[in-house]
Amino acid sequence: METLQLLASFGLICLAAAVVGQAFQRVRLPTITGYLFTGAIAGSFVLDLFPSEDTEQLRFVDEISLAVIAFVAGSELLLSELKARLRPILSIAGSIIAVAFVLLVAAIFILTNFLSFTEDLSRSARLATALLGAAVLLALSPPSTIAVIKELRARGPYTRTSLSVTVVMDVAIIVLFAVMTSLAAPLLTNEMLDLSFLLLLLTDLGSAAVIGLTAGLILKLTLAQAWHAWIKISALLALGFGVYELADWVRSWSTDTLGAEVYIEPLLISLIAGFYVANFTSFRRE
Repeated sequence: METLQLLASFGLICLAAAVVGQAFQRVRLPTITGYLFTGAIAGSFVLDLFPSEDTEQLRFVDEISLAVIAFVAGSELLLSELKARLRPILSIAGSIIAVAFVLLVAAIFILTNFLSFTEDLSRSARLATALLGAAVLLALSPPSTIAVIKELRARGPYTRTSLSVTVVMDVAIIVLFAVMTSLAAPLLTNEMLDLSFLLLLLTDLGSAAVIGLTAGLILKLTLAQAWHAWIKISALLALGFGVYELADWVRSWSTDTLGAEVYIEPLLISLIAGFYVANFTSFRRE
């Protein structure tokens, strides 16, 4: 019952966000800006209409939404277009990651000398904070990028390149964060670096690829059926939620059984599934 009440409150906030989004559109700002603004105002830091402790009960809404958005993001990566612009995409993404990461690490490391909650940390602990912080701050937002592109019906080489760079960087940052996490652990514990994290990282990425292709096949079979549109939509949402549930189960099982946490990134799984459907089936438009 409490979850239903929270869903009702969330629905009202969504209706308000739609109105605010239209108002932002009238002043030539993307609709998603109004959604973000409404969420910030309604959240626990301003009006507290939706306390932060209650959001955990609606985490499934977040997971379903992110999975579907990642399906869409993957479907925007067409091999025919990627091949034509592969060099600029990799050059832009690589340059941003290389330059921005170094600058962010340096800036955060310097700031740790002045922040009250980090100034007493050892030099190695401050370096670990800087490495992890830089990896987090590098993350882009494919959902926001896709939302603006869809709203403006943007097309063309620049749009495709921008979206491709965003998605490629998202995948690269998933790998970068895993590497930085493994490097931060010995810095915090003063232990030797255990290169077994490379094996664990390869396991994570390989598992994501296999599960992503499997999800793509399920998505292909679903779209191939002569079902009513609402049944297909429900199946798509269920598949998106299932991806997150599976990732949580694998992490819990691996920790309890293997003694090592295997975390398969749900967004990466969904991206691969969308990529497969867009490039190797005839159901991209649907």
